[in-house]
Amino acid sequence: MKEAITSIEAHQRILRNYSLGYELWISFVIDAEKVPAKDVEWTAQYGTRLLSYQRQDRKQRGHPTAVATSVRVLGAPQSRELILMTTPLALAAHPSSHWHKQPWNQRPPECGDYFMVREPRTRRDYAWTWRLKQQELHKLSARMTTLVKAGNAAALRSELEVWTRVFVMHRGVRHQFARLLTSAQKLWHVCHHSQWPGIEPGALPFITKF
Repeated sequence: MKEAITSIEAHQRILRNYSLGYELWISFVIDAEKVPAKDVEWTAQYGTRLLSYQRQDRKQRGHPTAVATSVRVLGAPQSRELILMTTPLALAAHPSSHWHKQPWNQRPPECGDYFMVREPRTRRDYAWTWRLKQQELHKLSARMTTLVKAGNAAALRSELEVWTRVFVMHRGVRHQFARLLTSAQKLWHVCHHSQWPGIEPGALPFITKF
């Protein structure tokens, strides 16, 4: 594993690896100081530092390969989320092997407060994107309701602007935020009978390169 990366960099890497066939995964959070030891362990057990041609050779011979990512944890600078991804060949590995013993997840990958999902696009096809997990979305919704009912327009606007900088505005996340903002707008008008002071749903930032 290289130096820990940001969420947006991790999302890009995970999506790319998933498209290359690394469809099984595990993840967990550990202390940053323990990452080097885990890197050595995974390099020995799963070949996570193999070069691309070495991975291809293993795939052609019917053996699983793996890739690993170290991600910074928002609000916990001394922690890292480690994500190990492998190919479906790991499920057919010998029962005594390290590959077989891992509790591989077969659903689309997750990373921190985000999970991967296929969503329709305006061109009427489907593509992978990221969404916020429901528990995080519920927290944001509850907080937004509190801010709206309090009626402090400046505080509401300020906190919403922080959210758009903290959370990665993938297509799926923008759709979630747009729905939250639309609901908050309606509640503001009911409670205060004045113009909505927050961000307009159609004015959310977006990732131009991903």
